[in-house]
Formats: sequence, structure tokens, C-alpha cells
Amino acid sequence: QKLVELWREEVEGERFGLSSTMRRASELSGVKAIVQVGAHGIGSAREAEVIDARAAGAQLIDMRMLRAKGIAHAAQCVPAGRPVVVCFDVDGFDPSVVPGVLGRAPGGLGFGDVVDLLNGVAERAPIIGFNIVEFVPQQDVGGLGTRAVCRLAMLAAGLLARSVER
Repeated sequence: QKLVELWREEVEGERFGLSSTMRRASELSGVKAIVQVGAHGIGSAREAEVIDARAAGAQLIDMRMLRAKGIAHAAQCVPAGRPVVVCFDVDGFDPSVVPGVLGRAPGGLGFGDVVDLLNGVAERAPIIGFNIVEFVPQQDVGGLGTRAVCRLAMLAAGLLARSVER
């Protein structure tokens, strides 16, 4: 599962690289829950990382589960009322939406899926932080990914503003 690659302890001695993001986040005292949505390709995770992620309490919702249970189910996995930081890795998008990534894999999230998911999360809990990672402009095709990532950033700004108003 691509998404679970974010749980690697290290890759070639690097503990703070792209493949270890969620493992490092899980080690922070203020992080009480991790919900990961959108795995859809072959990643660097090994069985041990999947076991570690689940042992740390992470809820892993791959695309197969997302399609079966729906976007609303994924949003409901976020603890109600608890502040949320969204870490959005754009290779979770289908490459038809954002081709500008290092590892394109078909079967990812559509833009509408992401809008629905993030609005569902924002209805349950205040979003207090939002980052967008792994966009590679040099790999983009005709500015398609650039436009999608900019739209995502505008959505994020709106969700952050709405959370402040609560």
C-alpha cells in the first residue's frame, strides 16, 4: 500500500525522509490519532511497517476500502471535535488530476473526492493546519497538476478560515 510507506523507520539510514513522515508524527506527544486515506499503488512499506502503523493506532483506508465504504466513512474516522492537521501528499491524487509526482499510480483520488473528504473532516473537527507535499512541477503535464494543487491550496485556506470562525 503506497500510503503506508510513510511509516518506514528509515530508508538507507534516513529517518526523516519522505517515507517516514507518519511514523515520526506518531512519535509526537500531541498526536492522538492518525487517519490515512488513499493508498493505491505499490510503495516502499513492508509488512512490519503496516503492523507498526496499526499498532500505533493509525487507521489505514486504502482506495479499495474507500470505494467500498465511501468518503463519508473516511471522514467519520477522524475524531470529532479534536484539532486536525491535514498532511496532503499529492500523489494520493489519480495522475489524471496531478501528473506532477515522482511515482504516478492509477486509481487514486479524484479532485471531487478530496473536496468531499476535506469538507467532511471540517464538519467534524477544526482544521488547524494544512500542508501539501510531493508536487513535482518538472513532472507536470500542461499545468494540469499546478492548477489542481493551487485549487487544493485555496480549499485549504477556506477550511482553515472556517475552522477559525468556529
